[in-house]
Amino acid sequence: MNNIKNYALLICSLQTKTIHNLVHKDKIINNVNKLSYMKKYIPSIKLGVIGEFVPEKFGHTHPIINKENIDFLDECNINYSMVNNYLIHQLSKHNISNIILSGMDTQCAIKNTAKDLLDLDYNVFIPIDAVGSNLQDKDNIYNIHHLEKMGCNITTTYAFICNFLNNSNDIASQKYLSFIKNEYKIK
Repeated sequence: MNNIKNYALLICSLQTKTIHNLVHKDKIINNVNKLSYMKKYIPSIKLGVIGEFVPEKFGHTHPIINKENIDFLDECNINYSMVNNYLIHQLSKHNISNIILSGMDTQCAIKNTAKDLLDLDYNVFIPIDAVGSNLQDKDNIYNIHHLEKMGCNITTTYAFICNFLNNSNDIASQKYLSFIKNEYKIK
């Protein structure tokens, strides 16, 4: 992989027939939508992709997911990985070497996608508050730990966003501060 610090945001499997089983659904959806929204203001995030797995069985992406800054929707393979030839072509075309992986399920789609990307020498970042599963918390914690042992960079949504903020005058910083003010009711 090249050393260019370009990123892609991948959103796995937040589909109409699966999302209702997601543990901590509101928090995870909120953070996935923050990442999607901030893509507009963080120039290093060059590509936004939503992956749908077997949509005839699991439905399409839930309408609550912010698709405004998404570049394309991809029907993913039966192996529950977002990695396919078209995605790899798009990542190469945009000189992307870093992936932000979000969505569900940590034990399946997130794990398989991360493994495939790591095998291709991509850097994979997983904001733990933007991924989840239908499993109990302790199972999800184990899955996050396993992803870290595989070589993924574990972070949080805010920590990841903060890495791109230069000063309080740039627009990304202003948008980030508006999230903080709204979440913590700061006046």
